[in-house]
This record gives sequence, C-alpha cells and structure tokens, in this order.
Amino acid sequence: MGLFVAMGAFAQHRPYRHYDVEQGLAGSTVYCVQQDSAGYLWFGTAAGLSRFDGTTFHTYTTADGLPGNEVLGLVLDQFGRLWVQTFQGPLCFLKDGVFHTPSNDRSLAVVPTIHAALGVLPDPEAGDVKVLSSEGVLAYNGQQVRQLPLGEDGAEVFWVRSIGRTRWFLSATGLHRSRTDGKTELILHIGSPDLPATLHVADLGKDLLVHTGQELLRIGCTEEHAQVIQRRSFPQGLNRAYREKDGALWITTPASGVFRFAGNDREHDIPECFMPGSSIPQMIMDAEGVVWFASSRDGVFALPNTHDRLFDEREGLSSRDLYCVVDGGGSKVLVGTADHTVERVTRNGIMRMTTGPARDGVRVLAGIRTNTGNYFIGDGGAMLVPDVGNTRYWPGFAATKTVVMEPEGTLLVGTAAGIFRVSPHSGEVMDTLARSRCTALLCVDRGRILFGGLQGLRVLEGDTVGLGGLLTALAGVRITDMRYTASGAIVVATHGKGLLVFGKDGSTEWLSARAIGLSSDICVRLREDAQGRLWVCTNAGLDRIEHQDAGWSVRNFTVADGLPDNEVRDVLVRGDSLWVATHKGLAVLVGAGAIEQSDFPMRITGVRFNGRDTVLVDHYRVSHDQNDIRIAFVALHMRSAGRITYRYRLAEGAPWQYTTGNTMDLPRTMPGRYHIAIQARTAGGTWGTQVARVVIEVEAPWWQRPWVLVMIGALVLAGAWVIVQRRQARQVSASRERERNARAMAELELQAHRARIDPHFVFNCLNSIQGFVINEDTDKAHRYIAQFASYIRRTLRVARLNFIPLREEIELLREQTALEMMRTRQAFSTRIEVDTEVPLDTEVPTMLLQTFVENAIKHGLNPLRDRAGELLIRFSRSDDGLVCTIADNGVGLNAVAQQGADRSAHTSEGLNLVKERMALFNTQFGMDLRMAVEPGSEGVGTTVRVTIPVERTSERDDQGIGGGR
Repeated sequence: MGLFVAMGAFAQHRPYRHYDVEQGLAGSTVYCVQQDSAGYLWFGTAAGLSRFDGTTFHTYTTADGLPGNEVLGLVLDQFGRLWVQTFQGPLCFLKDGVFHTPSNDRSLAVVPTIHAALGVLPDPEAGDVKVLSSEGVLAYNGQQVRQLPLGEDGAEVFWVRSIGRTRWFLSATGLHRSRTDGKTELILHIGSPDLPATLHVADLGKDLLVHTGQELLRIGCTEEHAQVIQRRSFPQGLNRAYREKDGALWITTPASGVFRFAGNDREHDIPECFMPGSSIPQMIMDAEGVVWFASSRDGVFALPNTHDRLFDEREGLSSRDLYCVVDGGGSKVLVGTADHTVERVTRNGIMRMTTGPARDGVRVLAGIRTNTGNYFIGDGGAMLVPDVGNTRYWPGFAATKTVVMEPEGTLLVGTAAGIFRVSPHSGEVMDTLARSRCTALLCVDRGRILFGGLQGLRVLEGDTVGLGGLLTALAGVRITDMRYTASGAIVVATHGKGLLVFGKDGSTEWLSARAIGLSSDICVRLREDAQGRLWVCTNAGLDRIEHQDAGWSVRNFTVADGLPDNEVRDVLVRGDSLWVATHKGLAVLVGAGAIEQSDFPMRITGVRFNGRDTVLVDHYRVSHDQNDIRIAFVALHMRSAGRITYRYRLAEGAPWQYTTGNTMDLPRTMPGRYHIAIQARTAGGTWGTQVARVVIEVEAPWWQRPWVLVMIGALVLAGAWVIVQRRQARQVSASRERERNARAMAELELQAHRARIDPHFVFNCLNSIQGFVINEDTDKAHRYIAQFASYIRRTLRVARLNFIPLREEIELLREQTALEMMRTRQAFSTRIEVDTEVPLDTEVPTMLLQTFVENAIKHGLNPLRDRAGELLIRFSRSDDGLVCTIADNGVGLNAVAQQGADRSAHTSEGLNLVKERMALFNTQFGMDLRMAVEPGSEGVGTTVRVTIPVERTSERDDQGIGGGR
C-alpha cells in the first residue's frame, strides 16, 4: 500500500488575480466554485450566486428564482445540469438559464418534505444523480426523484457511488456494500484501525478521501472490494478535493490554504502550498488551466499557472524596483536593483545579496555575462560580479547607460559622457570612441558600431553604406536599445515611436501599438530567444513578436498573466520560462512560449430590439419599426481577464469593425437581411476559431413592399407617359415654330451681312469711276461703268440666294477682279484655275470669297513697287471638300501688320464680317466652313484657303426663306 509521506510543503509568493465585491462578485464569503459546460464560471457566495464570463460578474438571487441567497455547493452532473445547494430551500438545478425547483419542475416535486441538499454526487454508472439530504438519499434520473433505502440503521449517508452491480455508500457507521438483491454488508467499520473517524469526506469518483482528524485516508473501491490504499498524516483538515486530468490531487483546508500533491499515488510526495493561512472551501482548474480559489473571507483568487513565481522584499530582495536580469549560470539569475545591489535568485526562492551595502536611488541599469563573470553598469559606474569571489567596483564611469560585448571579448560602455572600450578583466579604459551621449550600442558587420542617442542614430568605425535609410528614418528619435537578429535584420527600440525593423534588403518598417498591437510605443529593451522571437519590454507590458506569412504576430503579457507590474524593465528567456524584471519585483512565468489555445467559447448573450430583450435564437425577423438593435456578446477566455478585442461584420465579405466592448449597436437599421458574425482576439493576440453568428431580417414597411412598389411604379409610369406625351406634343409644336422663326432670323441676318458687304465694294467702284472722271478719262469711265453695271445685275440676281453654283461664283469673281484691274490700271494680273475634278455646278455660299479677293488686292498687291502683282484664285478638291485658294505675291502679312491703325482696323472689319458670315452658315446649315490665312511660298505674299464641305450635315438647307439651288 502506497503511503503519503511526511509533508514538507513550502509556501511561495505567486501572481494571484483577485476578485471581490468591488469587481462585481455577489459577496466576499465564497463557498464554492464550478465551471459549466458552456464555459462560464459560477461562484456560490453568502449573498447570491455569481456567474463570471472572464470580464464581468452577473449575480442571481431569489428574485431570479434561486431557492436561497446563501449558496453552499455547486455540482455539474453528467447531463450538463448545474446543481445549486442553498442553505435553505428545496432541490434546485440550473439548466438553459432557468432555475428548476419543485415549484416549476414536476420531476422534483415528488418529495415535498425535502429541504436543503447536503450534497449532490453524480453517479454515471447508475445513470442518475444522488442527492444527500437530511431526509435520506434521493436518486434523480432527469425524469423523477425516488427515495433510496440505504442502511437499516437510518444513519446519515456521506457518500454514494455505483460500481458495476454494486452500490457503495459511507454512513455514520462505516463503509457499506449494497448488492442488487438488496442485501447490505458493512465492509469498513468507523472506529476500526482502518477507518478511525470520518470528520470530512471528499468524492474522488471511484475512490473516497476521508479526513479522520489527523490523517488523510484514500479508500479505493472496486465492484467486489474496498480498502485503504493511501494514508498520511495531514492535520490541516479537509474541505473538498479536486483531481486534475494528469492525476495531481488538490486539497482545500479550513485554515491552511490549499495543498497540491503532484503525484498523489507516490510514496514520497511533498505537496506545494497555495494561499497559505487562508480558508479555502473549494478550488477548481478551468478548461484553460487557470486555477480558481474560493475564499471564505476575501472573495476569489485566480492563478494562471501553478509554476509561476513572484519575488520581492517578502522573499528577501533589497528592493523590488528592478532594472535588469542576467543569466547567472546554472539555475541562478542575477537581478540589478534600484539600490545599487545585484541579487542572486533561484527558482526555490533562496537568494543572497552579491554586492555590498545598498545605496538608495543608485540604479543598476544593465548587465552582461562575460568569461570573467557578470559585468553590470548603472548610475554608480560599473561592477564585476564573479561567480565566485568578491564584487569589484569601477566608479570611474558616470551615468552609464548601455554595455555590449565585441567579438574580441572587449566591452563597449555607453555613458552620458561618451563611448569607451573597456577591458572585462581589469575595468581599464582601453580607448575612447566618442565624446557624445550614448543610450544604446550595437556591433554590426565590418567592424561598424551603431550608437543611439536622444536625437537619432550614428555610425562609428566604419562607413554608412547600406545604412542610410536606417539613419534617415531615425533622425530626431530617442533610441533605447538595438538588436541584430538571427534573420539579419536590425531592430531598434525607441522611446515613443515603437520599433523600427531594418531588413537585409534595406527596407524599413515601423512596428507600433497601433500598427501591430504592441503594449506601448515606449520600448525600453529588446531580447531574442532561441526560436528567433523578439521580446520587447515596454512601460505597459511585455510583448513577444514574431514575423509570420500573414504579418507580425504579437503576444502581450501584463499583470493579468502574472506580472507584478506592467512597467517591464528587462526579460531573460530561459527555455520556456521567462524571468521578468519589473518596477514591483521579479516574475518567473513558466510555459510563456507555448502556443495559446484558440478554441475558446464565443457567445451571443443578448439581443434587444428597441430596448427590449428577446429569447436567444439563431434567426430573427422583425418589423421595420423594430430597427434599433443591440447585440451583447462575450468570449469566455479567462486568461485574458477581460482584455479582449472583438470584431464584427454585418455580411459575409463586409469589412470588419473593431471594439473592446461587449456590445454592438445598430440604430435605425435599414430594411434588409443581416448575417452578423462576431469574433474575439485574446490578450495574447490569438483570434478564436469560434465565430458567433446571428441572422436578423428587418422587414420593409408596407409601402416599400415589392408589390406596392410595382403598383406605384406602374401608376407613376402611366402618369408620366401621359404627361410626357402631352409635353412632347407641345414641345414639337413649339420647336417647329422656333425653327421657322430661327430660319427667318438667320436669313435676315445673312441678308444683312450681304448688305454690309455689297455697299463696301460699290463704294470702292464709285471711287474709281470718280477718279476716271476727274482725270477726264472718258473712255475708261464708260467701259468701267458698263462692267460695273454687269456686276451689279449679276449681284442682284443672286442676292436672295444662300447658295449658287460654282460657275456663277467664278463669273462674279471675274467681274470683281476685272473692275479692280481697271481701277488700278492693270497693276496686277489675275488667274482663275479650276481643277478638272471639280464640278462647276457645285454649290457654294453666295459671295463668300469677294472679301478675301478685295483684301488681297488692296492690302497685298496695291502697295507693291518693285514687281508686278499676281493674283491666283484656284478651286480644288480634298478629303474635306472644295478648297478655294486666294494667293497673291504682295507685300505679305508682316508688311500688313506694320501698316497704320486705320488700315488695320479696316482690314479687321472686312475679315470679321466674313468670319461672322461663315459662323452663320455653319450654324444655320450644319456646315463646317473653315478658313486659314498663312504666308505665301518662300515668304512672298499671302495665301488664304477656305474649305467648303460638299455635303452639308443639315437637312434644312433648302427649307428656309430664300434658300434654293
């Protein structure tokens, strides 16, 4: 028979989280704790039943259907029912959010005399639950309660268990075996050497734990036999027992805390003590491995990891204000304090001061392990702490900030006054590298040294090739630490901007609280572990970051994870354990490198429409006026201690919305179908695999229903069609009237333009006739008058026409040039050419070219003195239509530009008239008349080209007044 050996338990200072009435717990006196199948934690207190979701407490009392407000016991049975034992009141269990009692559940009402249950024991092999009460033993199978006749002496029963065809029970007389034939026999008599007494009993499934007053007995039962299989001295007493999955046994005591036997069936088993000196009625380990302790006086305590430890003044530290932690070799670490001391610490808490008397306010800021010992620097200079022997002091350095080791083994020390190369053996300064304030140092390739200060980064003993982007990005930034990672990247910690990662390819990337979820942008120290993960110490927690395919993954550690304080100064990663130096002590976190579980429960806890709660279902369909929606939800992740980030979206593929609250509001929701999904991220940065979903359909009002909209649309379309038809008829009529008026106006305007052009030419002719008369050249006067009369007759014949055949236009031009030649006494010659492919019946705008011919003669040819004038009028075809070219060999455009203002004004008036007339033709008849004026060939004279489209785009060209062919 294995025995519990004499106990040598030792107490440890542990990172407990504490919950009391200030956090929402119903009362400070807590009797019991249990986790239900949904993942909620339940606490029975003297003032009600509290449910905890990891973030908030919700309390249930008699107003919610609870039989009594003082809850003494909580038991989760094999059917998922949570049995609630109250100090007074009938049987009760909680199922699907409803308290079942004899008043509302007929299956419990068959034993009306039963009051408070003294114990509830699930009995899986019997397929029921045994209820121990002052009225005897009851069996409840979910359908009915029946009385069990156990024992002939009517003694009180403490424990019942079915094993195969045998029912075992422990009463005030001893341990009994009851067969299926109803026969009962006493196996172990109370008062015998094997079972001296039964002061308290705890159920261990098929085993039974009995406290006799001075001993713990473990009785093992099979279908045929029962015997004491373990026995040990244990005067601390017994409230309840709990067995982990791996077999570890926990025992809660009335006044001595909780004891954990890691191997409860071993011959030599020294238990660990938790909550020493406390009255702990019950404890459990939840699904995440967090241990919860119910305290009789101080509420609830939670311990995330049983192996975690805390060290401060209670364990003998000279100061709990720590700045650095260094590997001390073996199982030891060395920590630098704010009192100029270095302390040696081991896991079992044995410590001794390794330096001289403490000096208040003189900090030991950093340390490094060398082949001669551990080299520390701080406000008081430097010190060498050897593994064996006395500490050596080198106070010559003032306000040292950082220390690194070079490949050769020498040390680089950065201080407020400069950078020095130091011997690790003698502390002698071997070289002064810079006289500038230094806050961080890093040795990189080719002997280059990076050193940071308050205003950025500089390079020593090497060129800056390849580092330009890094130096530029950190200009004006305070540097606190640097690390050359195994991947070849340089990581720089800053005081206020987070981290800068400088890749091997020269890329830079800022990592900050906002960008990737760092605890803070004030980073004070960097460390890298064997797996290449980066650890960042900040003023708001410790972060573990690593680069993955999807980007940067961040795991945050804070007081909720066992740190004594969130102001983290340094960290030492040793295997899967962390030694964390903080403002309030040293923490040892075991298993911190493990992968966090992601399959934690995600629940929708409430849905409200217009402020009214509803029954929780997966699909809602509400009217349009029930569109003020609130959804409450929670992720049951106890380790996060409420530090959970949620994201939700209203449809698949829609962008996620983020919140740290437990509710989402959808005010004045538009009609439609919403597929709402909610997901949670733990404090460690892990997104849960479970996604809470609900579908909400908001119906459209009747006036927005499809059939109503179709009917309204049809009526609107019909009315619109009638209105449009009537309006269109009026518009057509008005358009025709406007068109007739516009044609008339355009025709009158064209005639007005011709009336302005014709008198212009007539005036010039009359001046010529006057000149012949004055010069008494009667002969020429007669010929000129005859020619002029012919021209006037031809002009009158075409005056009312908008278009005339090309041959008619040519004749008008011949007569015009003949009159001009007579007037100038044959000072120039005229040549009119028509290409063979140009039909003479091509219609052209009436009298369009006369002004160009007149300008060519008057302003180009008349001023000539050194050569005979030539005028060419040519008609040719192009892709754009008929091209009319008027070219002269006159003085050219430059000479014209130098003439007097009056002459220029006169020329501009004639050209403006032509341009206006061309614009009217283009608008009225849909033409594209174009004009180009340019210098002649080799810069002699002027050439004017007028392009007339042969096909007009308007179909109204022959419908106006006076229009015709």
